[in-house]
Amino acid sequence: DEQALLVENLATAVRSHEVACELLAQGVAEGVVRAEYCGRPCQARMDWFNPDRGIVDLKTADDLTYFEADARRYGYLYQLAFYQRLLARAAGAPVRSAPGAVTYTLVHLIGIEKKPPFRCGVWLADQDSLDQCARDNEAAMGRLLECERTGLWPTGYESPRILML
Repeated sequence: DEQALLVENLATAVRSHEVACELLAQGVAEGVVRAEYCGRPCQARMDWFNPDRGIVDLKTADDLTYFEADARRYGYLYQLAFYQRLLARAAGAPVRSAPGAVTYTLVHLIGIEKKPPFRCGVWLADQDSLDQCARDNEAAMGRLLECERTGLWPTGYESPRILML
């Protein structure tokens, strides 16, 4: 009963947010995308894909005031950059193009508080940040391929580090 009430409150919060409703008004829930990316077969399951508005990821939060800090802490943009790039690969090219420049499909986050007052907010992911995260993801996937090839799995802590106040 407690879990059902929480889900109802979350759904009410999303329904009460005009932009969140627009993003979720049409599209596909839990859409799966598969493609080769960085030399490996990959898969992503997006929370929502709106063909006109792009990728929509839903996240719950303890306190929406700290959502942006939590998004950085938990690496949400790395996940969303992966989704964005994999979708482009599966489509055979970036999903959206502007004259003279290639751009990727838009990426939105909907954050919903898990406690009263169950506030809901919408964020548009910054493309420059997604591009940086994609570069970091691709470098990590390159290191993974190298580890698989050599059988050596460094931890990243092989050398002493300096701890400062």
